[in-house]
Amino acid sequence: MEELRFFQTPAPHLKSPVTVPKIMFMVVVALIPATIWGIGFFGPKLTLAPLVICIFSCLFFEWLDCKIFKKPVTIKDGSALVTGLLLGLSLPPGSPFWIAIAGGGIAIILGKQMFGGLGQNIFNPALVGRAVLLISWPKLMTTWSAKATFAFPIIEQGLVAIPQGVDVVTAPTALAISKEYGFPVLSQFEPNILWRLFIGNIPGSIAICPFSYQVNIINCISDRTTGSTTKYGFGINKVHFRQTENRKINIRKVPVRI
Repeated sequence: MEELRFFQTPAPHLKSPVTVPKIMFMVVVALIPATIWGIGFFGPKLTLAPLVICIFSCLFFEWLDCKIFKKPVTIKDGSALVTGLLLGLSLPPGSPFWIAIAGGGIAIILGKQMFGGLGQNIFNPALVGRAVLLISWPKLMTTWSAKATFAFPIIEQGLVAIPQGVDVVTAPTALAISKEYGFPVLSQFEPNILWRLFIGNIPGSIAICPFSYQVNIINCISDRTTGSTTKYGFGINKVHFRQTENRKINIRKVPVRI
């Protein structure tokens, strides 16, 4: 009689043909609307350099870490590309090149590789890089550049300064004006402020456009990989049970308290 052998394996027990590079490619595609909006709104002169430098910085530091510690080079999986793009989109337009380089190194070394690499980091590497940059250079990280036609007025000692005759100025964000002087003051100078906030036509980071992320909701709902969670993410979790031939045999909805 043939002996039965049981093998205990760690999760996940449901396998998927989706690979890490494919997932990272999907993330890059999801970030394209925000990237295009940021470049078009703030201008290539203020946005292309931080984005490109962040991406290449993250790729370089991941390659360097793998070489120093004699590990397989993992830059082909696309995770460093995603980290660089996310970090670049979170920076203020016109950031110095060394800010992008430092942020890329911090994000990869401190936020990712120090924990063991992809899948073992407990924080988002791009946000680790941005947090350290914000703590280290708060003035540079809170200086928002925008086209003069879209900038909010600067209020100092009760006087309003409206820039004229220039292309690009540094301007406060809508949140900063509302916090300092109240939302009625902001709406007095900009009656269409709610619409501008909705479409992202305001000073801020390169990826300031919320409308582009609303477009990505459609992608998340229609995507087969994330659709089972995002479509029912507001209080209900959808569970699929599949056989080895990947055929659905049961669907159970479990209510979740939030």
